Amino acid sequence: MTLAQRLRSSFAMRVAALFLGLLALVQIASFTAISASLGAQARSTLPERPAAGERVLKTLLDQRAQTLAEAAKLLAADYGFRDAVLSEDRETIGSVLENHGGRIGATEVVWLGTDFNLRASAGNGVNAAQFGPAAAALAGTATRAGSASGLMLVQGRPHQIVLVPMNAPVLVGWVAMGFPIDAQLGSDLKALSALNLTLLARAGGQGTWSVVQSTLGDDAARRLAAQTWGSLPPAMSEVRAGDEELGVRPRWLRSLGDGDGGAAVLALVSLSIDEAARTPQRLQLALLLITLLAVGIFAVGSLYTANRVTTPLRELAGAAEQLGNGDYDTPVRGAERSDELGELAQSFERMRVSVAEKQAQILRLAYWDALTGLPNRVQFGDAVQQAIASAGPQRKPLAVLMLDLDRFKNINAKLGYAVGDRLLQAAAERLSRQVLREGDWWRGAPATNSRCCCATPRRSWPPASRSASREPSSSRCRSTTTAST
Repeated sequence: MTLAQRLRSSFAMRVAALFLGLLALVQIASFTAISASLGAQARSTLPERPAAGERVLKTLLDQRAQTLAEAAKLLAADYGFRDAVLSEDRETIGSVLENHGGRIGATEVVWLGTDFNLRASAGNGVNAAQFGPAAAALAGTATRAGSASGLMLVQGRPHQIVLVPMNAPVLVGWVAMGFPIDAQLGSDLKALSALNLTLLARAGGQGTWSVVQSTLGDDAARRLAAQTWGSLPPAMSEVRAGDEELGVRPRWLRSLGDGDGGAAVLALVSLSIDEAARTPQRLQLALLLITLLAVGIFAVGSLYTANRVTTPLRELAGAAEQLGNGDYDTPVRGAERSDELGELAQSFERMRVSVAEKQAQILRLAYWDALTGLPNRVQFGDAVQQAIASAGPQRKPLAVLMLDLDRFKNINAKLGYAVGDRLLQAAAERLSRQVLREGDWWRGAPATNSRCCCATPRRSWPPASRSASREPSSSRCRSTTTAST
């Protein structure tokens, strides 16, 4: 049997299906409301997260600059390096720069004169045309604070540069060190703030952006690079990157138009709006577990409830079938209940009692005389037929006696029908007391007739044990029979 057939044929299954359907609707509505609420809450607080990530990025850059500044100050204070600078021993200066840069991991270490011209360097990609203007831009801050840092593009990649003055005791030159901004910066930012970092670089003011490094996928990073970023970016922009929507907060690490023809570095701090607005996985699992538990409880509860309803209904259906089969003696079960099913059972019980009484009345009217209380002609005929059938092949004797009341019509005519009825009732009462034994039948006469009949099997007449006591009655029967004849 298929599920649809079971639903059509079982009330309990329909009740369970209804309860489970309502539960599913409630759970779907609850999950939708929770997801919408969490999504709205997440979108309202999203701009705060990239702003915090931007502050973390600035802190990381400042820490790297501080590390570089300490290393550069240590080099500038080295007596051996000072002696080499004062003696203008370029070979010694280059060796010291290379050794010191290798110890701290700097990729560029430069010794500049007071005029910002390149005097000695160590590392790859050092370009005097780039370091000179960058050092000149940082010189004022370095003079006042003892060090200064900034960003510049070295061979198309952003580098963090630190400038430290070297005094002996007057200013004799500048020490500059550079570190490339590599993937470690993005990894540190993601570990601290769970945000992604994409670095874009552009060589000229009208050039296209190129991806330097990104913690996003390559496709998402290229889509970000293809966007148009103005000189005054908004606090957060919503950018569609493939199938994912990103919230992006840009930060200029080098302003457009400064220095080398408008070269710029743009840091994009981003997060996934879809992921932030998505219902947390642990909450989804908790809701799923609650739903499964509720489905189990509702299934058991609905089947139990349906069984509590259908069991009395089946009992009432069985009672109705018994009434239809003519069984009016078995009481209807469940009439003692005080609920609606109890009221229905009580109605069935009242119907059973009423039908039983009417059936008994009908049977009495069909087989008993209403005036005398004796069996009528139909029942007497059935009794005679049964007695004849009981005689069987042995042809046992059967006696039929007929009694008549003389001058009964005169009584009705002179004394009235009421007296005649009372006479018939008195005769019937006396005849009922004269039934000789079990199996004997008296048939009463209608109100307009005075004749009575008695049928009895003749095994002995009368029985030996009753011959003495029944003699008067037997004499009356015989004399009445003679009179009737």
